[in-house]
Amino acid sequence: MKVCHLSVLHYRFDTRILVKQCASLHRAGHEVHFLVADGLGSETSNGIQIHDAGLRPRMLRRITTFQRQFLKKALAIDARVYHFHDPELMRLGLQLKRQGKKVIMDVHEDVPRQILGEKSNFRNNVISKLIESLEKYTSPRFDAVITASPIVKKRFEQYGGRVENISNFPALTNFPVATVKKKYDLVYVGSISALRGIRETLLAIEGTDISYALAGDFQGANFEKSLRELPAWRENTTYLGFIEEIGTISKLLSQSHIGMNNLLPYPSFPTAISVKMFEYMAAGIPQISTNFPFWQSIIDKHQCGICIDSEDPASLKKGIQRLLQDKATARKMGENGRRAIMKHYNWTQEEAKLLNLYQTL
Repeated sequence: MKVCHLSVLHYRFDTRILVKQCASLHRAGHEVHFLVADGLGSETSNGIQIHDAGLRPRMLRRITTFQRQFLKKALAIDARVYHFHDPELMRLGLQLKRQGKKVIMDVHEDVPRQILGEKSNFRNNVISKLIESLEKYTSPRFDAVITASPIVKKRFEQYGGRVENISNFPALTNFPVATVKKKYDLVYVGSISALRGIRETLLAIEGTDISYALAGDFQGANFEKSLRELPAWRENTTYLGFIEEIGTISKLLSQSHIGMNNLLPYPSFPTAISVKMFEYMAAGIPQISTNFPFWQSIIDKHQCGICIDSEDPASLKKGIQRLLQDKATARKMGENGRRAIMKHYNWTQEEAKLLNLYQTL
């Protein structure tokens, strides 16, 4: 089939969209297109045709005149199946349905809870309820809804229609088993913001000789400045910048003793699949993770790390010290995590669900 993925918000080389879903569909023999809005121009990447609708404008115009332009470009591709990845494209999805197209809605995050977590006020409460109402109205009208988390799947199942959970589990080919010399005690790869527990990690290792590898892009210049002023930034931290290549990320993880996943409480986090959690497991290293019930159930089941109260510095420091001092336990946890990835949490299994869904369409 001719397939078109749509996003006005996501990076054109987004791991979930391009690297996993589009690549899997292309390997299965489908003609795959990806319509984006980043102003970087059109190109072909590994057989997938990327179309650029131009740099996306601010929110108000993005959901009015620009969305009409985006719809026109989408229809010009003339795909049989359209698969959209942003909540603001729900209306566009309905318009594609009226054109006789097959439409899939992909829910990456629990958006209503995410909005509530940004700042609790009347405006955000209204927006959160509005989006949840739109999800409830539109989702049964699409041919399928894909969620990235089983908890979010349960919510959408209440609305009716076909719902499939396809999680962002690692591809085993990206995380080969490798025995390498350890360079860092702790590692974190991902967005660097106040909610990601970076400051708390730095405070926990202050005054020690624990080394910390940090890779990612900063969300806010003020937060970056505040981190760079901390003693542990200067004395313990190696900042590696933003790393795009998954092979480089895999190598960095394998060079580290412990993966840090101590995110702070935020309404949408407990319902989400933590990609970092499974990447650490795939790399065969133990992790320190926040004790959200869903996350803890996975880590406890497979004995692949320690769950802590991310807002309690003493709990975080104790967890770090335990895994660094008890190397035999840490090594066993890493092995357990790798085994769980190979058996339960890998992209090969998720890919099969994606291709089966498309085949039924």
